[in-house]
Amino acid sequence: MTPNRARPRRRARALVVAGVLAAAAALTGCTSVPAATMTVGTGAPASLSVVASTDVYGSLATAVGGDQVAVTSLIDSPTKDPHEFEASARDQLAVKDADLVIANGGGYDDFLPQMVEAGGSSPVMVSVADVSGYPAAGLNEHLWYDVPTMERLVDALADRFGDLDPDDAAVFTANATSAKSQLAALASAEEDLAESYRGQRFLATEPLALFMLDAIGLVDATPPGLQDAVERGGEIPPDEFLQAIELATGGTVELVVHDTQTPTAQANALVENAKNAGTPTVALSETLPKDEDYFTWMKANLDLITEALAR
Repeated sequence: MTPNRARPRRRARALVVAGVLAAAAALTGCTSVPAATMTVGTGAPASLSVVASTDVYGSLATAVGGDQVAVTSLIDSPTKDPHEFEASARDQLAVKDADLVIANGGGYDDFLPQMVEAGGSSPVMVSVADVSGYPAAGLNEHLWYDVPTMERLVDALADRFGDLDPDDAAVFTANATSAKSQLAALASAEEDLAESYRGQRFLATEPLALFMLDAIGLVDATPPGLQDAVERGGEIPPDEFLQAIELATGGTVELVVHDTQTPTAQANALVENAKNAGTPTVALSETLPKDEDYFTWMKANLDLITEALAR
């Protein structure tokens, strides 16, 4: 399986028109200190303001920045579809006031650089796609399921935070080291799973977790056009849909993985057929569940996959 392959994408939309900018200006006039500029728990002002496109990267920014950063995540709920995001005036103001913004890149969250441009500010920009080192052509944009990329991101954040706040550079470096130890534990868990399940076949409705599934050594048996169609919100070609149903119900794949945040009727039907046939299914999300951080969430995802494969 090749997790780093091209996928047509449903482009995220951002409400960055003049009306939003005017509303943001009004907020500026009535809000002396946005909530995002305070460190939760201490009441002390954070030294840096950070905006992340999703709470996945917001969680990692918090892990590296600690009390020295105040993080705003624009998409912060598993009930929101990142592909259909529309910015509010408060979102636009947060971006305008940010010292640093974190975007996934790769076409996933084009709304964030658009908001930076519309706000007229010049924050430090961190693109996870750029940090990953993967070629832009054929990039699977779901990079947060790739532990090596997250390790590189943690280092990049520590460096950028240190540039912006040299007095706390040692704190950022120490926090990054701690975060990387947790990422190493995730990578070790993937390697352990590969020892037991390497070569088993799966079907995935979208390319969401392909990096993780590849690290576990699983083989993608999904018909080639299926994931592209689901990501576009379009119709799966009839022959490929029937082939996928046969795979999901005929005992020829050990696992069906689906994305809970961007479902289509056909993807849902495929999952239901798999469940009815007794094929293990795993539901994964694009953003953090409530009260989870990145590390506990990824560990929970690995546990779900382990439970399913062990059936």
